[in-house]
Amino acid sequence: MTGAELEITIYGPGWTAARHRLASVRPAEARALLASAMDRVESGWTAILPLHQWLERNRGRDSAEDDYGCLLTYAETEVRETFRSMALALAHVAADWPEWERASTEDVAGLLSTFVRYVTVLGLATDAATVPPEFGRLVRQVAPLGLTGEWFHQLSGVVQAIERRATAPGTVQDAQAAVEFLTAALPEAERARASAALLTNVEALYALAGPPPPEWLDLLREYFAGRAHEANPPQECGG
Repeated sequence: MTGAELEITIYGPGWTAARHRLASVRPAEARALLASAMDRVESGWTAILPLHQWLERNRGRDSAEDDYGCLLTYAETEVRETFRSMALALAHVAADWPEWERASTEDVAGLLSTFVRYVTVLGLATDAATVPPEFGRLVRQVAPLGLTGEWFHQLSGVVQAIERRATAPGTVQDAQAAVEFLTAALPEAERARASAALLTNVEALYALAGPPPPEWLDLLREYFAGRAHEANPPQECGG
């Protein structure tokens, strides 16, 4: 990677943290969807990178009051920066899953829609402007990321699937809130034990009724097991 790529990139701490977090995302379907979305964003950045490097090599030329200067500014401030904002929003969704602490799928979808329109406009404007042939070639390489391209439709579909997964009835957030509500009046030291009993009983009811336990039962078991571990950290042996 060049110095420019190191300074201006999608591969910052937020993206790296989200990638590392994916391994612990549950359920597996959500993990696969988030990984697929991040893979597609990375492929989009690969396509943008040559244009990004051109922008960095021609910094200062964008201040010229001509077609080329205007397009350099547009490619940087609208196309590249909107893409980076979209990538950061997706990283926040993956890092915070299943909560919406810093960004939501609506943020990702909105920025993605804006980005593909900017790419489309850049291509149309470049075709009608007087620009260096190399710049025109780089813009044409980015064109498949535009509104009618397969990349957009694939990524948009994955983001929509993530949204459906997050807002499906009976999500882990709903179940977690219900169990916490039922045990709220208990002393803190008793909550984890009571929660575990509730979960065991619900699991037993599913076993008697026939259908397999829902995925949120496993998630809740992990959640409350972690709470119990925090409340009762292992003690060091004296010696």
